[in-house]
Amino acid sequence: MPLSPFNRRVDVLVAIADAPDEAALAIRLLEARGWSTRSWVQHGSDMSVLGTGQRGLLVEVRVYGARFGAVTAAVREIEKLAQGHQAGLWVVDAALVEHAVDQDHRSVYHVHAKAPEASGLLNTVRRCRSRLGAATTLRVVKRPGRPNIAALSRRLEDGSFTGRSFNSSAMELRVPMGMAGRPQGSDEEAEPVADDQKKWLSVLALLGTCLISLGSGFAAVFIDGPWLLVPVLVPFLLVWPVGRLVTGPREPRMAPKLAWGAMVVGTLTLPGSVLALTVPGSPAEVARAMMVALPLLAVASVIAGAYGVVHAFVHSWFGRHASWLLPALVPALALTLPWLGGLQYTVYLRAGFGIPAEAVSIDTYWRYFAPSRPVGLAAVLLLLWAGVSGWLRYFHLRPRGPVIPTVVTLVVSLIALGLPIVFEAAEAEKAAARARITAWEGRDPAPYFGVRGRLVCVRGMEERIPVFNGPLDSERPLLTFGPSEDRVWLWDPRRAESLSVRLEDVAVHRAVNGRCG
Repeated sequence: MPLSPFNRRVDVLVAIADAPDEAALAIRLLEARGWSTRSWVQHGSDMSVLGTGQRGLLVEVRVYGARFGAVTAAVREIEKLAQGHQAGLWVVDAALVEHAVDQDHRSVYHVHAKAPEASGLLNTVRRCRSRLGAATTLRVVKRPGRPNIAALSRRLEDGSFTGRSFNSSAMELRVPMGMAGRPQGSDEEAEPVADDQKKWLSVLALLGTCLISLGSGFAAVFIDGPWLLVPVLVPFLLVWPVGRLVTGPREPRMAPKLAWGAMVVGTLTLPGSVLALTVPGSPAEVARAMMVALPLLAVASVIAGAYGVVHAFVHSWFGRHASWLLPALVPALALTLPWLGGLQYTVYLRAGFGIPAEAVSIDTYWRYFAPSRPVGLAAVLLLLWAGVSGWLRYFHLRPRGPVIPTVVTLVVSLIALGLPIVFEAAEAEKAAARARITAWEGRDPAPYFGVRGRLVCVRGMEERIPVFNGPLDSERPLLTFGPSEDRVWLWDPRRAESLSVRLEDVAVHRAVNGRCG
């Protein structure tokens, strides 16, 4: 999670009621949200900006997310705060505050201890280290343009900056490789590029990306051999420049650039492959196109989903309490997984064969492994919803009021948790139906998460024995899932009913080729 609490600043001019109590209440409410407030100074000759009976207050609202919608989100937050507390404050003006902090054209100077001029291997190594920039940096100075090193040394000796001592005879001022800024006056002398020209260049770059991505997706369907790597690698090479073009130079982080680049390039490459699939061709060409298109779509979806999940949880209640919530999930899962496994076994045995789930001995680890599919599906659905909500949060597209997001999150969570359980119950019923058909055909059914059914022949030790839900057919094989204490439960494929007998009253042996006799 990022350490910065916000990445957007919005200066908002707020008109508050010109009364001491109302003004104090408004300031306390705004500062309780972590927003700095300061008095507004009148600019210009128009005195009717705020209106009578009101005074101005400048509020710095800090939000986290995209530039798109940041100002609207800041205004919405203040208006929601005023409406929720019936405070006398109204938004007059709001503006996004941005500084070109990532465009630093200053020269960077490093101060090293000057290596001795005396001869010797050790002194030679020290001088080489100093020239290569591998010596210990004692000080860093950043100045606009490319000031003269001698003049800068004199200013350091005079203590013009921090006042720390600087001895030019014992210390050396050097510009590391690649850290020299623009020469002084280059910004004024350079011919500025018009905004319209920048826009046309961006449009042309996006159009070129669209054509190259579509062509790569289309070519990946028809190219054979090693040349197939060309249309596969070209979209991957476009991810970084396209992401940098979409996010702009003000986004210093790499993850948003890669995420946006992957989404744009993947969205443009996939239609090319789909278009190629509409052209008549052999099944091998169609399969090859799917093998190229699906991984690209999967990679783009995973990157976009992961970035959305990060934005959903960062700077949220879950993110603030993750240190104890995540460990608390361990005992919760340890108690929930066996219960879900028992539910699956109940559906499989009781609904499929009329045999109680408690009558079959199942190892403990199978009870944890059996619900892995519904739990994994529930986790995927929850992460999918978290990714969507994260992107909505990133673009500040949140509905007003806390009721709608809470209700929607609760409904989605219930659906994400309930659907996998219903799905797995249906799968258990299908597995039981396949097992019944296999047993009726005279073969042992496939095991179901540690529950292994076998066809056996059962013969009574006496002529008349007690049988629950009898009669006991000794001429045909019966299906059993193992004994339970002093009894054994059986399922008769001919009658499609279950029965139970005591172990001491019968003799049980394996059926041979699905027959008894």
